[in-house]
This record gives sequence, C-alpha cells and structure tokens, in this order.
Amino acid sequence: MCEVSWPMPNMRELVADLEARRAQIREMGGVDKIKKQHERGKLTARERMTALFDDGVFFEVGAHGTQMGLAAGPGGNDKPPADAVVCAFGKVDGRMICCAAYDFTVKGGTVSYTGEEKVTRLRSMSLKGRWPMVWFIDSGGARIDPGSTHPDMISLFAG
Repeated sequence: MCEVSWPMPNMRELVADLEARRAQIREMGGVDKIKKQHERGKLTARERMTALFDDGVFFEVGAHGTQMGLAAGPGGNDKPPADAVVCAFGKVDGRMICCAAYDFTVKGGTVSYTGEEKVTRLRSMSLKGRWPMVWFIDSGGARIDPGSTHPDMISLFAG
C-alpha cells in the first residue's frame, strides 16, 4: 500500500510505486515455485493466458485483489499475489472472451473469498457482454479461513 507522507508524493513517485506493486504481482509465487511448475511440465497462469489470447494480449482485472482482514493473518501481511487467480479479458480468434486462471504457484491455486469475488465479477462481465468464459483450473480447492466470521464464506464455494 502506498504510504502517504509529507511532503505528498508526486505523480512520478506514485506511478513508480504502482509499477513496483504490479511487478511484484507478476512474480506470482516466486522464481522457485515457477520453476517447480515448469518442471512438472505445466505453464503458469499468465503463460496459459498468453498462449490463449490473440498475440498474447489480454487485460487483467483485479490484479491487486488479495486477502483482507483476518484472512491476511495475525499481522495482516499474508497478501498472496492476485489472490492466486488471474482474471482477464481479450480476444481469441478475433472474438472477445473472459478467462480465469488459477495460479498454482500462489498457495497451490487455492481460492479464497477475494479470489471468488474476482471470478464472480468476471463471470458477470462475460454474461453481460455475451462473451464466452474460459477457466484454467490448476487449484488445490477452496482456501477457507477457519477463523472467518463472514456468513457467506462457505456458501460462496458451495454453489
């Protein structure tokens, strides 16, 4: 998160901070976990999308979404990149589509409340635009925080 201090950061500093956070998100689970994914003969979530979309061009949505509150751990520092699910839209054979790819390099591709919200929004976008929806599922399942008091946490994953 961008900390505000006096004097206030200028636009150049704010953009540099944003780019640094984006670069960190693109690192996914880190070099070692990406290497392990490749050793298994598997592509990463973003590599799959690059192969799917025309010319490898897609627009990612919700990249900064991650765990919050109790799910972020005692110090609030457990912030998995993109919350282990990459959501994007772009063209395949000239036709607009939406795609969600679970990122096994981040927490085994498990889905949390935030990740499920991202996918739900993308699915809504797909329905409104009448665009096909593609899922690349490489996931260990749901990541449910046992200490969560959110009443809809379980029901989101049930149906």
